[in-house]
Amino acid sequence: MSTPEEVRTRLKKAFENSEKGPITLAQDWGLERNHLREFLIGKKDSLKYEVIESLSDHFGIPINLLIIRRLKKKKKTAA
Repeated sequence: MSTPEEVRTRLKKAFENSEKGPITLAQDWGLERNHLREFLIGKKDSLKYEVIESLSDHFGIPINLLIIRRLKKKKKTAA
């Protein structure tokens, strides 16, 4: 599992070597045109599992490197 920034870095490198950009790919997959771009620029911190699966298949990146690890928030204690 990776942090959102690690996943962004991997995907940005993959898109640099791709014939299609994130907007075109999102549209080809029937997603909202900015779905992938917003993740890549940091506007969103997650992607749906189905999208992660598609990206893994499309770019040949192991899926475990695209799954985002969530940090648990500390519980507030009563004062």
